[in-house]
Amino acid sequence: MSVSCPSCAAEFRAGDQYAGRVAKCPGCQKPFRLPSLPPEHNAAAPAAAVGPTRAAATAPPNRPTEAPVTTNGPDGKTPSRDQIAQQIMAGFTGPIRRPRTPIMYQLAAIAVFLLMIILPLVYLSLIALAGYGVYYHAVNHTGIVTTGAVRNGKAKIAALLIYLAPIVAGAVLIVFMIKPLFARPARDGRTRSLRREAEPLLFAFVDRICETVGAPKPRQIDVDCEVNASARFRRGMLSMLGNDLVLTIGMPLLAGLNTRQFGGVLAHEFGHFSQGFGMRLSYMIRSLSHWFMRLVYQRDRADEWLEANAGDLDIRIGWILYLAMAFVWLSRKVLWVLMYVGHFFGSFLLRQMEFDADRFETRFAGSGAFEQTARQLQTLNVASQAAFSDLREFYREARLGDDLPRLIMARTAALPAEVKKAIDKSIGQSKTGLFDTHPCDGDRIVAAKREDTDGVFRVELPATVLLSDFDAHSKASTLEFYRGIFGNDLKKAELRPVTDITAKHDQAREQEAAIGRFFGGEWSAAAPLQLDAYHVAPPPSASAALTELKDVRQRMAAAIAANRGAVETLATAGRQVRESHQWNTLLRARVKINKKSLAEAGGAEEIKRRGAEAERLLGKATGQLRSLNELAAKRISLSLALLHVAKVTERLPEPTPKIADVDAKFMALQIMCGAMESLAAMAPLHASAGGLVEALQGGGRADDIVPILNDLLGKLLPRAKTMRAALERCSYPYEHAKGRISLAQFVMPDVPTQGDLASVFNACSQALETGPPLYVRLLGEMIRLNDLVEAACGLPMLNASSVAAQAG
Repeated sequence: MSVSCPSCAAEFRAGDQYAGRVAKCPGCQKPFRLPSLPPEHNAAAPAAAVGPTRAAATAPPNRPTEAPVTTNGPDGKTPSRDQIAQQIMAGFTGPIRRPRTPIMYQLAAIAVFLLMIILPLVYLSLIALAGYGVYYHAVNHTGIVTTGAVRNGKAKIAALLIYLAPIVAGAVLIVFMIKPLFARPARDGRTRSLRREAEPLLFAFVDRICETVGAPKPRQIDVDCEVNASARFRRGMLSMLGNDLVLTIGMPLLAGLNTRQFGGVLAHEFGHFSQGFGMRLSYMIRSLSHWFMRLVYQRDRADEWLEANAGDLDIRIGWILYLAMAFVWLSRKVLWVLMYVGHFFGSFLLRQMEFDADRFETRFAGSGAFEQTARQLQTLNVASQAAFSDLREFYREARLGDDLPRLIMARTAALPAEVKKAIDKSIGQSKTGLFDTHPCDGDRIVAAKREDTDGVFRVELPATVLLSDFDAHSKASTLEFYRGIFGNDLKKAELRPVTDITAKHDQAREQEAAIGRFFGGEWSAAAPLQLDAYHVAPPPSASAALTELKDVRQRMAAAIAANRGAVETLATAGRQVRESHQWNTLLRARVKINKKSLAEAGGAEEIKRRGAEAERLLGKATGQLRSLNELAAKRISLSLALLHVAKVTERLPEPTPKIADVDAKFMALQIMCGAMESLAAMAPLHASAGGLVEALQGGGRADDIVPILNDLLGKLLPRAKTMRAALERCSYPYEHAKGRISLAQFVMPDVPTQGDLASVFNACSQALETGPPLYVRLLGEMIRLNDLVEAACGLPMLNASSVAAQAG
């Protein structure tokens, strides 16, 4: 039967024999009672919960076998760990049929293996060639300084420099080429190791999967907070001759998948390790690719020293270091070619390995389950990005959530339907690139469907049951993740319940909905309100204030109807202004621009024309919304003033807010309204400055770029300083871990300083990221109070239809 969770609206199927019993939603983990079956339904012969059945064997391909969504036993009671273990282990119905390896795949593997050996040898040969070149020059070109033609002192010094220059430059080049051979790879993320005696069910589950796919068993199981699972050699190269493996499981996978899907993911990972030679070759390809990327792109203090000293020395000596920099640049270009050659052929083989591992997953869990897993993993990845955005917001208040996997699941349940549709669409339209190490999901799903199998494991319980205490491990993994970022000094007591984040997110959604309803959809943060006062004062006459409030509501409804489309024009014109400003800035700085992109944009003259037109439309739309915003500000001020009236507060449906708190937030909103105007003016300048910084880092000419960048940041500095001074006058009106702080400390922690361009750019970046969400939060809270007051005064809530009716 089809079931819908009343908490998160997730839809799934449950065996008929569990009708009327209490179940736990596999999505949000909240218990609820399953619906009862109608009397005429024949429930006398319930389907088996696990294992293959005759019905399953004859069912159409790719149809998932029905299984219970809860761990409740037949008597309605929660089963013991032993009963759960028996149910899961009984689901293994035998080994899978091992996929055959095509001959072309084997030949490609041998070819790539040889290439992976040749490429490092080519690199070592380049080092040897550079060393021989320096030696040859030093031995055979001494005549530059010993020739009798060089007689005076200055000529002898010049000849000596000419002789020494290739030696010094060559030596620097050799050092820079040898240095990466001893560079340490980037540290992996922090993980926690599980003990077999503490988690016997998980280890037994993993062992049986290894037996089913014919892969070696891992000696260690770690957990982390990634939306991923991986199997690797425990000691890198030292473990390649044996089977010393580590399985790393992302806790969000356990939270977001059922046992069938999760088992399939593990079967995929162990499918790699059943490939023997291919497994080791895959490790070599990935290690070599990462090594070449470090050679080409990674910069360290030695690079900074070379650049700094070349610029600081007198040009008569500094040119030698510039020559060395040219040699280093040339060597890296050669390495760039080698990297792409290796990456091209290595990516082809890695994609074939992924397809091969996919067959293990499909034959373990079934074709239908493979597709479900692929879509769920994409959903979890999107939810993970949203969760990290929530954490970033929370961190601004010096707080961290205590359970990242649970936060990801909360964001998964809250994903809008249009986002889920966009995920499905992206999977259907995805294409595999030449340098992709993994095939796109669309290609993988098509290949899985060709397998046309139901799999050998079909138990669909929440994967969290595999751990004895999922919540404890989830929180411990979250703490370990934070310590990998902030250090071991971070204490568990410093973390806050993740429910605080989800509650704040729910509140933010309610506030955004309230803002949209208040403005009839015609609202934009780019056109902030203009409040007349810093404080909410009692009205001289409550009845007069109420009469005026009614009048303002009607006038606001008319203004909304009269300015339909102004917000859309504002958004479009604002985006075009920023784009035009960026294009014009890049052209002024003579940054190398892709000619095709410039032609698609219409050329320099067309860009200027569109920018000027966008400025005109932006001013017009802002003017249209000004009268609406004035009425909105008046309406909010009048309703909040009525909070001083006892007859109004007595009718509020919730406890009366403290006037001091309302006053503090109203003042903060007034300050933020002015800050939002400043940010609107700063946004195009900041975006253009960011484009120049990227161009400079990408090798653009500093002589052309730096003066324009200085000009932009010089224009940003007074705006940033003025805005920060205004923010300093008001306290941050919400709870903060550091206690009482100012709005400036929250919105713009870095102080913009004259002569320090980085401080100006970073301060503006902070304000542009932090300011708008705070403005929306404050405005939403004031509008929520407005709605409560208006309801207490007997005024109906205005929505789109009532606004149209009042306007008519």
